[in-house]
Amino acid sequence: MPRGFDTPSGSNLPDRLKEIAPTFLRGLQRGRAENRITPEQPITAGAIVTRWPAIRSTVDVRALVNYWRREGEPIASSGHGYFYARTWDELEPTVSQLEDRMAAIQAARDGLLNGMRQKQGQLFQD
Repeated sequence: MPRGFDTPSGSNLPDRLKEIAPTFLRGLQRGRAENRITPEQPITAGAIVTRWPAIRSTVDVRALVNYWRREGEPIASSGHGYFYARTWDELEPTVSQLEDRMAAIQAARDGLLNGMRQKQGQLFQD
């Protein structure tokens, strides 16, 4: 389990968000069932913050989405917001976006490590 995370899924969701998490998930699921929150009309992070007072910021929204994704819930996203995916086709763009982020983070990590290796010993001589 990664350091700083408190569950097998790797979530470090604050206690105040753990209380609202089930309600948040049910809201996304109900919105999808009622065709109010769809791939064509996702709910924005700002609208989520407005709708659920316990969710104080878009950072909280991302934490909740990440929590539920780690728990296996198919919460998809687009540049316009979030929705509960019903099909692989709806989920695929989100998975692809996450894979692109993973590659970018890996490249940044590799750059840091390679740079440190090249500069090792030089950093404290200045």
